[in-house]
Amino acid sequence: MNSWKIDVEGEFVKFVVYDADNEVHPNAIFGHDAQVYVRREESILDSLNNYRRIGDNLPIKFSFTTGTFIAVPPGKISGVGDKNSLDPVEESPGWKI
Repeated sequence: MNSWKIDVEGEFVKFVVYDADNEVHPNAIFGHDAQVYVRREESILDSLNNYRRIGDNLPIKFSFTTGTFIAVPPGKISGVGDKNSLDPVEESPGWKI
């Protein structure tokens, strides 16, 4: 029997939501354009007040922990299930994009 504790951390560098079901942006050819919400890291400027900086838009970050238990037979395949009791922790650096 093996058990894994899985820690996940990440962020959405750019988050985009399209609302194509409304008619708030009329378009003479297609009827309407989608309303689009885009969130990415940048400063927020006030166009009515000489483009003064009024805040920051930060990436959406998340983290969570989960776990699993799996019965793995020993022997034939090296890797999962072959850790000994002196060094029971197996870690991965994860993926970076």
